[in-house]
Amino acid sequence: LTENFTDYPQGQSVDYMRGIAYYGLMDYKNAHEYFDLYVGEVLESQDESWADPKGFLYKGLAYLSENKNDSAIEYFDKVIKYDVSLADGYYHKVRALLALHRLDEARSLIDKALTQFQSGSNHKRPYVEVMDQIYIEDIEELKKKLDDK
Repeated sequence: LTENFTDYPQGQSVDYMRGIAYYGLMDYKNAHEYFDLYVGEVLESQDESWADPKGFLYKGLAYLSENKNDSAIEYFDKVIKYDVSLADGYYHKVRALLALHRLDEARSLIDKALTQFQSGSNHKRPYVEVMDQIYIEDIEELKKKLDDK
């Protein structure tokens, strides 16, 4: 509807929201494209730190869904860099590290995910569940899986 410019309904870029929608449809090619457009728009006037870290989170999740774990880790690292308190960045990075059999690195991060989650810092919204929202049980299950290896 806004062909010649990026609109920001509800304070968020439509390109970011399109990326989320395509991710939810498991159309990862288009999800990557729109997340890249979103970050590109931010870079036109600011640096990458001005982008919503959750854009990097969902781009990483798209890569994780495609079993492109190294690329996923690159984006989870950006989540951690720009929001050091967000449990989701640590949790999903641990998942990617586990898939790559990088167990020592994974073990070093799982407690950080747990601590941040327990402090209330995870991706969530009131009244609705966000896509791929994590819960304490998810972290505990992943921690057990690491302990068993």
